[in-house]
Amino acid sequence: MTGSDLVVERTAVEVVPEDIDSEALLFRAALARGLPAKHVSLALRFSRPPERWLQISVGRRRYLYRRTVMYSNRRLFGWKFGLINGKASLITGSKHKTSQRLREVGLPVPQGLVFARAESAAALDYFHALGREVCIKPDVGQRGDDIVPRINDPVHFSSVFARAAERHERIRVEESVAGDIIRYMVVGTEVAAVRLDRPASVLGDGVSTIAELAERRNAETRAAKLSTWGEIILDGEAERVLALEGLSLDSRIPAGQRAFLRATSNIPTGAEGIGSPPGLHPSYAASTLKAVAAIPGLVLSAVDLMVADYRQPASPTNHWFLDLNSGPGITNFHFPREGAPSDGRDSSLIG
Repeated sequence: MTGSDLVVERTAVEVVPEDIDSEALLFRAALARGLPAKHVSLALRFSRPPERWLQISVGRRRYLYRRTVMYSNRRLFGWKFGLINGKASLITGSKHKTSQRLREVGLPVPQGLVFARAESAAALDYFHALGREVCIKPDVGQRGDDIVPRINDPVHFSSVFARAAERHERIRVEESVAGDIIRYMVVGTEVAAVRLDRPASVLGDGVSTIAELAERRNAETRAAKLSTWGEIILDGEAERVLALEGLSLDSRIPAGQRAFLRATSNIPTGAEGIGSPPGLHPSYAASTLKAVAAIPGLVLSAVDLMVADYRQPASPTNHWFLDLNSGPGITNFHFPREGAPSDGRDSSLIG
């Protein structure tokens, strides 16, 4: 995006929005810190009608933000803008390139390869060669769509790969690793927030079926009226994940026992964000900053890593980097299902 792309600045709106999306939260955070912030309507060269962007000024630098995309002006004066992460997104936009880069600098990542959509036979051979549970994910994807971990059957593998190939040109096949998903928000060279993302699950009461527990939990989610909380989806994938543990939707589990209905930790499918998880060892924040530093030009990111036991110090064999997101949202850090919310000002966020 260059200066010639910006055709006209139409309006400036000073009203603080009532919703809780990332844009609204950034607006409020800027005003709370005394930074000039307003909404501007900008028409880009190939965009009609104009779109509304949040503009924040920090000294002589201006930033534009809309739907997790942020631009900053590269000149001290004028309207020449570029993506805040510059060319870093050329790496982070590909899960395989990201994994390769992190492996090159000695950081732990799941073992894996990427295949074209027509290479299903080669992908199946690789699945057999790994000899363990695998995860299939699109090389280029968002929000965890079409990611399926814990695949241990060749027929299921072929089915999932074929489904992914219908929507994606390149598919990564990697070993499926186990533990807790920790997401760090990194700004510059500092950790701004952290949460644990627990896959969709229910806690047994010794009486109710898993399906009944899920519906009860979904009713609580609907009552909260928060777009950042998602309902548990009772579908074939939920039944598959339960079956891996010898359970079904009709199972009754003991009080205090947790049953998982997803192997992925995506909020839209019912995952629970746990803000600032207690006991998180600070060494994972240090490892995360090394990962961000390995991608030149990456200044704003969310980093996902799988940790076998987050209370223990990081070692090369107990955590794995899954993804570096260069266009992250912030709402789930502010409105976790459990734990303390984060807004980037609490030093306890890094353990």
